[in-house]
Amino acid sequence: MAERQVTFVDTNVLAYAHDRSETRKQPVARARLEALWHSRTGALSTQALQELYVATRKLAAPMGRATARKIVALYAEWPVLQVDVPLILLAH
Repeated sequence: MAERQVTFVDTNVLAYAHDRSETRKQPVARARLEALWHSRTGALSTQALQELYVATRKLAAPMGRATARKIVALYAEWPVLQVDVPLILLAH
């Protein structure tokens, strides 16, 4: 059986998906994330989740902390990798 390909999602894609001021990028980011939710092939890092939380305060329409936490918790249902030195050294 073929191994399914996992897509590691960058913070920018997450932020664009929640930024209403990004009228061109938001629908593209949302569609990609929806596809990853559906296929169960998205993955994130703890760094991306932390950066998303910070980014929600810097959007054109900043989110409240409770809403930002809910969004981070939702994405935390995906496989989440802890970025550490050994993982960085394994990168190609």
